[in-house]
Amino acid sequence: MRIQKSLILDFDEDSARESAEQDWRIDVQRELTEKKQIKVAKKGGTNEDGVETLDKIDEEDEEDGNPDAKGLTHVKSEKFSDDNFSSDEEKFEKEKADEEAQQVKEIDTTKVDFERLSEFFFDLCLSWCQHLDIETFLFFINGVFLNITRGHHISVSTFKPMRDIEVLSIEFFNHLLAYRQECEERSSQTYGGWYSQNFGRTHSIVQ
Repeated sequence: MRIQKSLILDFDEDSARESAEQDWRIDVQRELTEKKQIKVAKKGGTNEDGVETLDKIDEEDEEDGNPDAKGLTHVKSEKFSDDNFSSDEEKFEKEKADEEAQQVKEIDTTKVDFERLSEFFFDLCLSWCQHLDIETFLFFINGVFLNITRGHHISVSTFKPMRDIEVLSIEFFNHLLAYRQECEERSSQTYGGWYSQNFGRTHSIVQ
């Protein structure tokens, strides 16, 4: 939300909060899903698509004896009624609600890891800078960082309260447009030229 307030002139806090929460939930949910898939894959329980493998199914069948016969016996002994159906439906709904509540709890208490956070900042820079240019990226992200934090050094910096954050100055956006214009003029350069421009002078850019 602080980043949005720095970049958007007609900032609306309610809309910004809704957007930030939605983006956060999508990123964290994807991360949780990937971690669960990795855990399952290590156990050998599912394939890459999350489908149980035949080996695991066969093992479960062996443990249960003859599943077909067991299933038939169960069907014969089961007395079907509207009460049973209603009970099963209520049980299913309760389990579904509990699962969704657990997912929300996991999302609310989960922190995005460094790799995911890096992806977020890369996408943010690219959407505003429009070109893969390290100098433009650094100018943009440093400007945003300085606008939403306070402190004498990065190691002791803290976030400013929302009320103290103002939209970045017109001079900042003019400089950003100038950087983008320079990148546009270099758009026809070869890959070698682009690589040298971005990675051949990183030390001097950082200084």
